[in-house]
Amino acid sequence: MEWNFAGQDLGAEGVAVLAQLLVGADSLRSLNVDGHPLPIDELKGIKPVESIDLSGKKLGTASAVIIGACIAGNAHLRELNLNSNLLCGVAPNGFGTYTIEGITALCEGIKQSNIQSLSLNYNFLGPPGAKELAKALPECKALVSLSLNGIHLKAQGAEELAKVLPCCKALASLSLDSNSIGGYEKGFSFIATPEGTKAIAVALPHCPNLQSLSLADNAICAYGKMEGLDALIKAFKEMPNLSSLNLNDNQLCGVDQCGRGTFTIKGITALCEGIKQSNIQSLSLNDNQLCGVDQYGRGTFTIKGITALCEGIKQSNIQSLSLNANQLCGVDGDGDGSYTTKGITALCEGIKQSNIQSLSLNNNALCGVTQDRYGKLKGTYTVKGITALCEGIKQCNIQSISLSGNNIEEASKSALLAARPGLKLLV
Repeated sequence: MEWNFAGQDLGAEGVAVLAQLLVGADSLRSLNVDGHPLPIDELKGIKPVESIDLSGKKLGTASAVIIGACIAGNAHLRELNLNSNLLCGVAPNGFGTYTIEGITALCEGIKQSNIQSLSLNYNFLGPPGAKELAKALPECKALVSLSLNGIHLKAQGAEELAKVLPCCKALASLSLDSNSIGGYEKGFSFIATPEGTKAIAVALPHCPNLQSLSLADNAICAYGKMEGLDALIKAFKEMPNLSSLNLNDNQLCGVDQCGRGTFTIKGITALCEGIKQSNIQSLSLNDNQLCGVDQYGRGTFTIKGITALCEGIKQSNIQSLSLNANQLCGVDGDGDGSYTTKGITALCEGIKQSNIQSLSLNNNALCGVTQDRYGKLKGTYTVKGITALCEGIKQCNIQSISLSGNNIEEASKSALLAARPGLKLLV
């Protein structure tokens, strides 16, 4: 049996009544309340499945209420993916009318489920939605993976979440990317909010099984602000099981992708010192302007950031390092800037004395050539960057390297494979 109410204005009361009717509707297979049919039999566990993916279906508040009512008591469901929907009535870009009813009902259902992996990425939950989620998390004893990227937490929502993270003893993976936790733009000004990052940092050591942490794109070090990063570094030292860390696009050198701010190595230096005293094995620092050049090729090229990083990884447990889009050769993705091999050469010298086995250098214009949005190549091809890389990998432990987006010619690929026999090369 299938029910279709798409296009009908049921209202909050109508949806609530419908949710109650579902309790005894064991023959109902599918229900559509706002444009996409929900697998009621799977959500209720009548048709046992361990994973349900409803991402990108434009599900609104009504669907959130129905999902919450259905998953309560479902002993079979382990993974629920509701990424990129409208659970609070608002699109990721802010259009729509915000309401809390959907996420509140969903959280009530989550509390009574056995979900181990929950993903709500790119739903405009905001701080009020985060508060509702925070009420549910202490009851989610089986939760192992929680992904809340781009839900507009800001500092207030991060603080609400931080209050209950210590209750999540089974949590092994946490992702809070793109939430403006460390600050946000307001008009022509930047409002720093280190209290959000600090609150998360205080909570993290109380998640004893946390192995993977992602805080990319949260303005943690924007304009050289260090309070949030300092708190995180302190936390990392107290987290013996943390092995994977993602701090992409956090202005670790004080400069953002548009060149705003003043270059400094305080952030990257402090981070590296902290990593030496941690068990982190995988580190991702993409889009951090480590060489002082922004995504438009602007700024003054320097190897100070790369040098500081190399000094840190020499005495660390890092085995996997990602430095995508850091303008290591001074040229941005559109071919702007002045080509140099100083950055890649400095990096290669550093990895010789490290434990790095996997290296990702995507989109760094290593050959001086970039491709615009129309597929047209810009710049003059050179093998200098690849030659420097070949010399570096000959004397290190590298087993795999990713160089996508560097427009490498076949001869250069062959040179890399000859320099390191058995190398896994991704281009």
